[in-house]
Amino acid sequence: EACKMWSIVYTISLSVATLSAETIVENSWSASSISCTNQNETCHVRCLGDAVCADRAIYCPQFGACVVSCEGSDACLNSTIHRYHYVNVFLLECTGDGACDAIHSHYILDVEAEYNGRNWTLVDVSSSGTGLARCEGDCDSDSDCNDGLICYQRIYASDAVPGCAGVATTVWDYCIPNGSLALHSCPDDGDCSVLCNSAAICYSATIVCPAGFSCNVLCDANGGLYSCERATIDCAHSTQCNVVCEDQKSCGYAQISWPTMSDA
Repeated sequence: EACKMWSIVYTISLSVATLSAETIVENSWSASSISCTNQNETCHVRCLGDAVCADRAIYCPQFGACVVSCEGSDACLNSTIHRYHYVNVFLLECTGDGACDAIHSHYILDVEAEYNGRNWTLVDVSSSGTGLARCEGDCDSDSDCNDGLICYQRIYASDAVPGCAGVATTVWDYCIPNGSLALHSCPDDGDCSVLCNSAAICYSATIVCPAGFSCNVLCDANGGLYSCERATIDCAHSTQCNVVCEDQKSCGYAQISWPTMSDA
């Protein structure tokens, strides 16, 4: 059972000279967590010394590449590395006896940041639009949208449009992916937290939690309405699942598959 919590460990060498930031943790470090200060740049966390980062939390930057070097006996033993799943560059260096033993991975799936990174922006095409693409409006029904999209009917003028950057025009509605296309899937080698933290950001989406690991789905974390409305949340094979809804509007009509006894 303990093996379920182990992550895949890679040993890769990288010259420190190529990095834009470096955090050195030595034996004098007393804090229980280590965090990169600049969230937009590459960060190199170097754990220099025996067990210096053991049993600690290491936080990678939100948008920059992340390198963690464990240099010494048990240097990062039983540590937890928190990393954003959409940052593709992550390197783990292990030098020393047991330097990377029992390291845990915790992935942070920030849906809003992921969408913004894809540069989908609201576009006002016509007050009676047809053949509309993603984030285009105004639509009145699903038939006004291209295949695979649905017309997202906004309730209030202040409602954001899920997966679309920009400010929506008052009383206009916009086309967004239907639930089968809005898929947010956690990596399968670590614990996972899914952040649906703005209005309707995970509306009608499908969220797949990792098998054999714990999962947290946070809906409406910043007060946005309908953040997980009509979502399908699959954590049937996770060891533990927490779905946090600020109020009934956050998770209205959501379908949740809870862990089974055999997997928990």
